[in-house]
Amino acid sequence: MVEPLEVGSQASSFSRIYGILMHRMASSDETTITASSKTIVRSIIVFVVGLLVLFARKPDSLLNPQFWAEDGRNWYADAYNLGSIAALFTTEAGYYQTISRLVAAASLWFPLEYAPLVFNASAILIQVGVAMFIVSERCKPILEDIKARYLMALTYLLLPNSWEVFANLTNSQWHLALLVCLMIVAAEPATRLGRGFYLGVTALAAVSGPFCLLLLPIACVQTYLVRSRHKATIAVILALGCLVQAYGLLTTTREVQSALGASFDLFFQIVGRHIVLGPLVGVRGFARLQSWGLWGSVAAEIATISGLAVAFYLFAKASAQIRLIMLYAAMICVTALAWPAVTLEPGQWAVIANNPTALRYWFVPGFAFCLSLIYLLFKQETKVARYVSASLMLVCLYGVIKDFRIDPLKDLEFRSRAAEFENAPSGTVVTIPINPDWKMELIKR
Repeated sequence: MVEPLEVGSQASSFSRIYGILMHRMASSDETTITASSKTIVRSIIVFVVGLLVLFARKPDSLLNPQFWAEDGRNWYADAYNLGSIAALFTTEAGYYQTISRLVAAASLWFPLEYAPLVFNASAILIQVGVAMFIVSERCKPILEDIKARYLMALTYLLLPNSWEVFANLTNSQWHLALLVCLMIVAAEPATRLGRGFYLGVTALAAVSGPFCLLLLPIACVQTYLVRSRHKATIAVILALGCLVQAYGLLTTTREVQSALGASFDLFFQIVGRHIVLGPLVGVRGFARLQSWGLWGSVAAEIATISGLAVAFYLFAKASAQIRLIMLYAAMICVTALAWPAVTLEPGQWAVIANNPTALRYWFVPGFAFCLSLIYLLFKQETKVARYVSASLMLVCLYGVIKDFRIDPLKDLEFRSRAAEFENAPSGTVVTIPINPDWKMELIKR
C-alpha cells in the first residue's frame, strides 16, 4: 500500500519547484533585457558613427545644402507646380519614383531655402538606416561574425568610386533597393512589427525605380530555397511593383539614346575601370594611374580578365546568400551596359568608359565585391582565401582614403535665389540654376 505524502513534504516540494521556475524566468528576462540593451546601444553607435562619417565625407550636404539634378528639376518642381498628389503619380524616365516624390511633398511644408536640406537629410538617413541593418542580427546569415558586419557597414559608408549616390535623394533609390536585397536573404523578423517593416520597405522600393524587376528573381530563388511564406510575400509585392512599373513604361515615352557605340575595347575599358578597379582604387586612384600612363587597352583587358577570374573565385567560395547578392549586382551590370541613361548623344559606352560618370551603376557591384571579400576574410579557413581577401581589402583601403572626401557642389547661391523666389509676384515663372548645370522652374503661387 502506497502511503500519501505528508502535507509539509508536499509544500516543500512545491516551494522548491516554484523557486526553480522563478529563477529560470528571471534569468531569461535578464538575458532578454541584456540582449535588447546591447541591440539598442549597437544601433545608436552605428547611427551616430554613420552620420559622422557621411558628414565628414560631404559636409556641404548639410552646411550648404543645394538641389542635385532631379531633386530640384523634377521632384521638388513637380510637387510645387503640379501638387503633391499629381506629382506622386507622375513618372520620370518611364518609372514611378515614390520615395523621392514623398520627400518632395514633405519639403513643401518648409520654405524653399530649407527644401534641399530636407532632401539631403532624408538621403543621409536612408544610408545610415542601411548601415544599421547590416550590423543587425538579421544579417547574421550573411555575415555571422559581428565584427565582419561592423566592417561591412563601415565599408558601405566609405565605398570608393560612388560619390554620385551619396547624400542626394535622387540616388537614394539605389540604397533602398540594396536594403530590400539584403532583407530578401537576411533572417526573417520575429515580430509582426518587424515583418511589417520588411514588407513596407519592399513596397516602397518596388514603386521607387525599376529595381523590382531585378529583385523579383532574387526573391523567387530565395523563396524556393527556404520555403518561407514571408519571403513569398516579399516576392508577391515585388511582382506587383513590376506590374506598376511596367504600366508606367508602357503608358509614357522615355527619351533614351539607343546608339551605344558598343565595342570590345570599350567593354574592357568600362569593366576594368568601373567594376574591377573602381572599388579598389576609387576615382582619384584611377586618375593617378592614368597620369602615370598605366591605363590603356592592354591594361583594361588585363584588369577585366583578372577581375572576372577573382569574381568567379569569390562566387564559388561564397555562401548562398552572398551569391544571390552577387547575382543581383551582375544583373545591374548587364542592365547598365544594355540600357544606360548617361547622355542623349550617340556613343554612351564611350562616355562611360572615359569619364567618372554614371557611378550609380557600379555602386551595388562594388558593395557585393567588398561583401564577398569580407565574407572570405572571416569565414574561410584556407590561407589562400584569406590572403586573397585581405590583400584586396588593403588595396580597397587605398581607394577609401583617396575618395574619402567628396567634392562639394558648385555654390550657386541657392539661398539668395530662394529669397528672390519668395519675393516674386504670384504667377511668375522663376528659373533657378541647380547642379550639375541644370535648371529648376517654379511657378510662384
